[in-house]
Amino acid sequence: LGYAANWRFYFGGTSYGSLFAAPSPLQHFWSLAIEEQFYVFFPPIVIVLMRLGGRRLLSIAVAAATAASISISMLLRANADRVYYGTDTRVAELLLGVLLALWWSAPARRASKPGELNSDSTSQSTGLDLAGFAALIVMFGAWWQLSETSPLLPRGGFPVYALCTTVIILSGTRRGLVTKLLSLRMLRWAGLLSYGLYLYHWPVFLVLSESRIGWQPWPLFGLRMLVTIAIASASYLLLEMPVRRGRLLRTGRSALTAGIAAALIVAMVAVAITLHPPTSVAAFADVSIGDTATYGQKHVEDQVPAPGAPGAVLIIGDSGMVDEQTALEAAFHAAGTGHIRLAAGPGIGLSQPLDWRGEWTNLVEQVRPDIVIVMMGGWDMKFVNANGQKAYEELLAEAVRIFTKHGARVLWLPMLPGGKLTAGSVNDAAINSMIATLPTSFPGMVFHPQVGSSLLRPDGTNGISYTDDAGHTVLLRKPDGWHLCQEGAARLAQEVLDAAVALDLSPPAAQPWRNGPWVDAANFDDPTGACPR
Repeated sequence: LGYAANWRFYFGGTSYGSLFAAPSPLQHFWSLAIEEQFYVFFPPIVIVLMRLGGRRLLSIAVAAATAASISISMLLRANADRVYYGTDTRVAELLLGVLLALWWSAPARRASKPGELNSDSTSQSTGLDLAGFAALIVMFGAWWQLSETSPLLPRGGFPVYALCTTVIILSGTRRGLVTKLLSLRMLRWAGLLSYGLYLYHWPVFLVLSESRIGWQPWPLFGLRMLVTIAIASASYLLLEMPVRRGRLLRTGRSALTAGIAAALIVAMVAVAITLHPPTSVAAFADVSIGDTATYGQKHVEDQVPAPGAPGAVLIIGDSGMVDEQTALEAAFHAAGTGHIRLAAGPGIGLSQPLDWRGEWTNLVEQVRPDIVIVMMGGWDMKFVNANGQKAYEELLAEAVRIFTKHGARVLWLPMLPGGKLTAGSVNDAAINSMIATLPTSFPGMVFHPQVGSSLLRPDGTNGISYTDDAGHTVLLRKPDGWHLCQEGAARLAQEVLDAAVALDLSPPAAQPWRNGPWVDAANFDDPTGACPR
């Protein structure tokens, strides 16, 4: 109601748990909020600047504001959420349109006949046509290749895309092929419904989900679009146009009554569905994406490396590794490793909008590891589906080159095996098949040990727990069915250490480690009571 959704989403934080939860059906209102803020604040600014210095001052101010907005987004590029939701970082996309409008409405151009397309020289029109088609190609390419998590977007992708839009609009004001293309009846009809299509598509897509409908992607997309178009058409004919033409809500009193009634209904529904919210079983639900500091606390002291033991081990991965890294730390310390750095964090992936290149390069320079242990992959499946296997293999190779810069050996584990993800199943076989190619691409530098069999129950199935022969409950995983409890983490850590020993990268553990201080690490109590002992 306040058109502040963009800042609410940002300051509310994009937590790890929110990625497991169902998205809000009003999540797309962040875009409408930025537009509405622009509509409210920009006109008074125009009036003031026009009175102080006319069109020239307004043009200079808008150009400066555009440059400032782009500069801010580049400075904040490592904080993808801030760039995505910020009014100041996204307003450049609107101001580019303002600059086009200022140029278009210049006194010399106002002399043209009203309602007619400008008739520049043939060479100018041809040049604009070519520029317009080039911009359309870039636009369609972005739709096809980039996902919302692409690191290119917060690094200048948004203003580049907006510039392409501006060029298309400019090209569409000239007689030419771009104008003919944009004048197709279907596109003009979609333009009339565009607000409704945007407003209604997101909740429709959430309701008609793949898990609920069970259709393949393209038929499901067709169904979603048919329903969205039907609702948007009804809204256009029965609500939007009657309001515009004064046939609905004809008086201020009727409009106020309708607004108050709608607000009360929304409030009552909101209270009803949030009065007794179910307790989340998602681990790390309150941790911001990429926050490795929260669970990076050491549980062992550095030591002089034992003969044959690595001088330093670096542990990197996603939330599955957050639980596992504490056990790995204990196991490799017991094997005589000198220094162990914990760097796993919720939501980490090679396609996530995080500056992993810079962070991991700094870590490698600081730690100078002999062994890097990596386990991740679930967050990258969307990137793989959108960009293909080859694109992901290039990211894998880029990460390996960072890890092995100073000669480290990499143990790249399979994605955390087994279990049942809260957000639905993830095809770990697809990720693992690409990881499995790394030893061939980097012989003698990267190894892909097959671990995870220790996490199976005695009957060979995955599960949270089982009862042993003595009648004791053996707890392997957290309530979400995927993240690990102490016993599961210890079993997997032993497998990883055994693999390192077999590869002659480490001696075996020289002392007991499975019941050390690491078992009381905070990560095993997230969510609260997840791994009772």
